[in-house]
Amino acid sequence: MEDEQILAELVKISSKNSESIDKITQLLANISTTSKTNVQKFTPFIEGEETFDSYIDRLELYFRVQNIAETSKVDSFVSLLPPKLFESLKNRCIQKCIVVKIIQNLFRYFATLSTQNL
Repeated sequence: MEDEQILAELVKISSKNSESIDKITQLLANISTTSKTNVQKFTPFIEGEETFDSYIDRLELYFRVQNIAETSKVDSFVSLLPPKLFESLKNRCIQKCIVVKIIQNLFRYFATLSTQNL
């Protein structure tokens, strides 16, 4: 049942009487269920079947159609990665995060040394 049909049914039912509250509740539940199922599947990048530029164009279109906010695009992109690629990315990011933390700690340490020597 399309959302427009459901809303038309709601208007018709609500004009009858209060015994229709259960029917209205069911129809409203149907609207929220159908809106959740409108998320389209996204075909992952398959090397040799398309260029990476085409994949990015398709991904941007997918984000637009799905109304994905700018702030959620990176998370959405990462969630669409194949498991092996995700694992590799995760491992590399963790290693980089550790290196960045060590560097930040070194900077702090040298900053305290420089203030002590003054």
